[in-house]
Amino acid sequence: MAFSDYITRILIYTIVSYPIVGGLSFIVSSLYYWLFLERKDMPRYLEKGTPFITILVPAHNEEASIESTIEHLEE
Repeated sequence: MAFSDYITRILIYTIVSYPIVGGLSFIVSSLYYWLFLERKDMPRYLEKGTPFITILVPAHNEEASIESTIEHLEE
């Protein structure tokens, strides 16, 4: 086997295996994060599960009053 054939074969194997290895490493790291680290990243109020309500406050150019609005909603 010639040296150029050897190099060509290595390049082909690298090009073919790179997406497979990358995809598998992404899947493994995602599972690791989901199993061990995701709960640590949650805010304290989400420890018992996600909240069952969502409050949307339309606020366009409300820099002066948005703080008092949010404080009122937290009560």
